[in-house]
Amino acid sequence: MMTSKEEWDVVNSLKFDEQLEYEEAYFIKMNYISMLKKYEHVTKIQEARSELENKFRLSNNADILLSHADELYTQCRFKECLEVTTNKASTMDSHCGPAWVGFGHTFAIESEHDQAITAYSTAAKLYPVSHLSTLFIGMQYLQARNLLSAEEYLLTSSQICESDPLVLNELGVLYFQKLKYAQSVDSFKNALKVAEETKCRTQVWEAIWINLGHAFRQLCELDFAESYFQKVVSRMH
Repeated sequence: MMTSKEEWDVVNSLKFDEQLEYEEAYFIKMNYISMLKKYEHVTKIQEARSELENKFRLSNNADILLSHADELYTQCRFKECLEVTTNKASTMDSHCGPAWVGFGHTFAIESEHDQAITAYSTAAKLYPVSHLSTLFIGMQYLQARNLLSAEEYLLTSSQICESDPLVLNELGVLYFQKLKYAQSVDSFKNALKVAEETKCRTQVWEAIWINLGHAFRQLCELDFAESYFQKVVSRMH
């Protein structure tokens, strides 16, 4: 399992032009780039997908739609992600990892932690290159107050993808619950940095600001706490 940087390095190391005609080499490279993790080089990935949609007329191709949906999900633009995917999802493929993730969400929203973890675990086995299944398992353990298991899965998720703001935010929540407030602040600050780089929607920023406010409050750094709470309040006006 490769990190975002490792994936990008591999694609850039491939000598497409030496093995294929220019048009074929360009097409293959754009396909590879469009399928990379969406946490780094977002603009270049968007440009590659645009080329595939317009120049090669693949706007309705399932792989291109998946790439777009993956980017929207990365940016926490869930409604738009659903709009992209809803017309393509009909029946549940028992060997489809993302379908099991969705199945797990239906249990998670009802706080049925055991069933959700079972579904996410199936997804993790079917789609081990993704960090999301282990992230969601960690989140379920976190909600169930099983901090030891939560830490195991959240750290595993961060090793697979260290540039997902959701992973960093959940690690911050974990450290907060373990009363490691300084470590919690570091994780939340890193989450903010990545959220900016990946152009996440504002609701993600607000959640992290609130978490930072509470962490600073526990550290008795009340001026910092107030400043982050004020950021949230200013968004409401």
